[in-house]
Amino acid sequence: MDFYSSVQQLIRSMPVDNTFYMNQTILQSDRVAIFGAGSFGQDMAQNLLKANKKIEFFIDNDEKKHHNYICGIEVVSLDHILGMKKDDLLIIICSTWHNEIRQQLLHANVSNFIEADPVVISKYCYKYSAVREQFERFFTREQDKFDAVFHMLEDDSSKELFLHLIAYRVSGNIHCLKISDFKQYEHPIVRPEKRDVIIDGGGYVGDTAQQFNKLLDADCHIHSFEPSKDNFKKMKEWIENKGIQNVTTVQSGLGIENTELYMNSIEGEINPSNIIVEQGNEKVNIMAIDRYVEEYALQDVNLIKLDIEGFELSALQGADKTIQNFAPKIQVCLYHKKEDLIDIPLFFYNKYKDKHYKFYIGHHTDNYMETVLYAIRAKK
Repeated sequence: MDFYSSVQQLIRSMPVDNTFYMNQTILQSDRVAIFGAGSFGQDMAQNLLKANKKIEFFIDNDEKKHHNYICGIEVVSLDHILGMKKDDLLIIICSTWHNEIRQQLLHANVSNFIEADPVVISKYCYKYSAVREQFERFFTREQDKFDAVFHMLEDDSSKELFLHLIAYRVSGNIHCLKISDFKQYEHPIVRPEKRDVIIDGGGYVGDTAQQFNKLLDADCHIHSFEPSKDNFKKMKEWIENKGIQNVTTVQSGLGIENTELYMNSIEGEINPSNIIVEQGNEKVNIMAIDRYVEEYALQDVNLIKLDIEGFELSALQGADKTIQNFAPKIQVCLYHKKEDLIDIPLFFYNKYKDKHYKFYIGHHTDNYMETVLYAIRAKK
């Protein structure tokens, strides 16, 4: 049976999942509005509409969205809401910028609101989302490539997990999903080891560096790359406060070449999901791993870990000489773009066949995020 048919068979075999995200506060409110007309807000809207809950408005700070309709719901400004009777209107914050929005509402003397955690939205609202529908069409269109990825995986555990992951991504049925029994970045075969030289792409505030240091008793050297000014500042504070000696911090993103790009960020606020774009409010440096390795004359690279918001493939392309010279272990996230699930494994498999890598898959949350490809060169 081909992979596509196996996925469909697994979906049919699972119990039907008819759950909605509907806590008691939402259930008991006659009038609700969603603050945030982006993807998280739209997922929440689809969820509530499926549950027959009427939504009065989307609220959004983007003036370009005002007076447009999304999911059949008008998008308005907060000022519009403040100018009407709002005492019985429950506002549901659905945005990665929920901290800023919370302060905005409190400053406007609005207290009748709740915050929907993006992770919770990703778990409970995914099956009603446009993201799931797009993935279902994508899977049907690219089923041969998914089949190829499935068959390149090394062990039955990875193949079973990949099968269940894709069944979940296609159907949205949480019963399909399996989670790895090992911690993220601690695959039993593809894991950091003592004395490793590690490229940490997506250093955030030092969380992965802390994890690796704890795992290895700080017997390694980590080159941690983080483009966001505020995230980088927080990481530097951790290093200085703890007297960390084995982490080199680089305020840069990773890509195919050295350049400058932009990201959208909020001054003074750390965010694990700052996305690099062509136009934004913070200019950031992008560096190729090959250029960094050459510039700093690194004598070895044993592990490359990448969680860089959709730039993973570009970063691998910018690490070609490093991979050719050192054949490092690879830990790369596959969930930021739907295409990454097939494009990254197939790129790496085809590009480095002569290195005889073995490939594994891990999945580390009960939603569609945190899928990781683990790869290691076969021992001679």
